[in-house]
Amino acid sequence: MLITALAALALAQPQTQTHTLDNGARITIVEVPGIRAVGVEACYEAGFFDDPQGMPQAAHLIEHIACRGATAIHEPLETWTGLNREGMHNAETLGDFTHFDYAARAGKLDRILSIEAARLSSLVIDEAIVGAEIPRCAAELTNIERLDGAPVGKFALMAAHQVWASGADALSLKRPAIDPATIQTTHTRLYRPERLHLVIVGDVCAHEALDLARHHLADIEAPAGAPPAPPIDWQAIPHAREVRWDSTRPVAIIASPPPADAFDRAVLTLAGEAITQAMIFQPPQGFLTQSILASRRFYPVGDLPFFVLAVPTNDADPDRLLDAVRARTTQDRLAPLAAMIRAGAASVLAPPRVGERDIRVMAASIARAHSLPADDPHALALACTNAALQIAMREHTLDALGEDALRRVIGATDDQIARVLVRALADERVIRLMLVPDPQEP
Repeated sequence: MLITALAALALAQPQTQTHTLDNGARITIVEVPGIRAVGVEACYEAGFFDDPQGMPQAAHLIEHIACRGATAIHEPLETWTGLNREGMHNAETLGDFTHFDYAARAGKLDRILSIEAARLSSLVIDEAIVGAEIPRCAAELTNIERLDGAPVGKFALMAAHQVWASGADALSLKRPAIDPATIQTTHTRLYRPERLHLVIVGDVCAHEALDLARHHLADIEAPAGAPPAPPIDWQAIPHAREVRWDSTRPVAIIASPPPADAFDRAVLTLAGEAITQAMIFQPPQGFLTQSILASRRFYPVGDLPFFVLAVPTNDADPDRLLDAVRARTTQDRLAPLAAMIRAGAASVLAPPRVGERDIRVMAASIARAHSLPADDPHALALACTNAALQIAMREHTLDALGEDALRRVIGATDDQIARVLVRALADERVIRLMLVPDPQEP
């Protein structure tokens, strides 16, 4: 009976189909018939760790311009207002990953793909749109600062990247020095078909959806490559720095350079999430510990460093934060942390559940939060988008860490995990950074 039930459950889950176009764009499609909605995630392997030196907020600005700017076939704000009127359109820039969210009623896939193709191939970046969107990027940080406990961590990492990449001792995220030519070059370098993973979930026919994706995306050629950003010289970074920034929040960050070993990278990725979550529920004295993002997604330690950050509530500093992290990796407290790390590896390897029942359950939760009927088409579309993002984030993590490394983590002993953490947090490797509000800023 149990085997039969499990087999039926497996059959109930829709098949995920992935195709790679000749220009390198990857397309993943999941059919969920009968729900009258579709969600699309256009995900790029690009983020604020790709910001040019001296230009924090560059990748975030490109995200804004893509959403709100003009293309060869759209006026400024045309797609932004239209998509939000029809359902939902949003985006988020992470450290090495940027996603654009589309939620709509079934039948809108052709329009969504035409918009994404136009943005990829003909985005207009000029002084007008740059001047309009820089204040909007700054306002996100300002609005977060007004809310007690809201996470400033993403912006702190934008600042930290500039410190580590260029040695800056003061920087501005609210009034960054950005010129349109550099933004255009950065867009050309980062937004390319081979960096795109398009995930479609919802009431679509897979072969028809693939034909639409080919129609809109297959003929887009990658532009001549702009030079990549120089890698961070981790050996040259001082082990302790204090840097001024134009936020009202101080932030303490401890980091460790990305290790060469894939097993170590996987352990540290999952340790960063586990330690952060543990410290949210039991904050170290003198700190308000936050998830890096409101969505509580973690960053894979590939080219990115391992890090933990927190907002001091008094005169606490990165040394005290380092002590608190080390205290959570001692022998008497290691077992639950190691168990969380192994469970995290297993959860990454497990494919997200995106069958019709899963979408409807998620949609019902979204509908309750907005006082809508459980089968509201808008809630169903948002649930499809959420499922598409889960798929994209999982694939991103798998690409960065590798399945073999994650399977090794699942089978690792507490001592093997401990050795990775001890190496990462050793005095000769660990980097401590304190971001302090600039007293000259209003």
